[in-house]
Amino acid sequence: MVRVLTYETKKIKIVERLSSIKQSVERKGRGRKKSMKNALIDSSKAIHEEYRTVFLFEDDGDVFKHSVDPKAEKALYSTFGKNVIITDMHDWISEKIVKMYIAKDFIEKDFNWLKNLMLIPIKPIFHRKDCRIKVHIFLCVMGLVFYRYLLWKPKKSSEQLSNMEVIEKLENIQIALVKSGDREAKFVFETTDVDQMRLFAVLRLGDVMEGANL
Repeated sequence: MVRVLTYETKKIKIVERLSSIKQSVERKGRGRKKSMKNALIDSSKAIHEEYRTVFLFEDDGDVFKHSVDPKAEKALYSTFGKNVIITDMHDWISEKIVKMYIAKDFIEKDFNWLKNLMLIPIKPIFHRKDCRIKVHIFLCVMGLVFYRYLLWKPKKSSEQLSNMEVIEKLENIQIALVKSGDREAKFVFETTDVDQMRLFAVLRLGDVMEGANL
């Protein structure tokens, strides 16, 4: 139930986005017309990776086309499981109940991250004075805030990757220190895929690299 409702909601947004892109490509009169290249890039950005076999788009002789593959969609539905949600909130509509159920995962993940020894570890605490313990906890919580911001920023830009996929893509971005001739060595990003390039632009990682090379 949860996954089906989530998919149906995303489906509406994806179809609306693809229709908007099509209108931009076919724009006549005033306003800037979107190029086919940008239309294809924006379409790729609008569709979550696991749905790309369902939502199809193409450049058909300078005509932007998009569609939903019914067979692929049926196959996707067959992968959905079912969750039974028991509640006493009888006045709530089903969609609100599902959203509240999903929201609890948000808080649980925060606590898990604060227990993660490799991410934002609260423990062990090697302090004895109260003031130092407070500072330690404060820095951990601030780290969690920055981490949440890192995940929120792409979502605000209509990024379709999941939180875990965003983190995995960022973790796989590699940096190299390159020196050519007598020039000073500089940090550069190695080859990135399409998803990493989008995150690179949204998070303005180029600015970070410029600061490192000063």
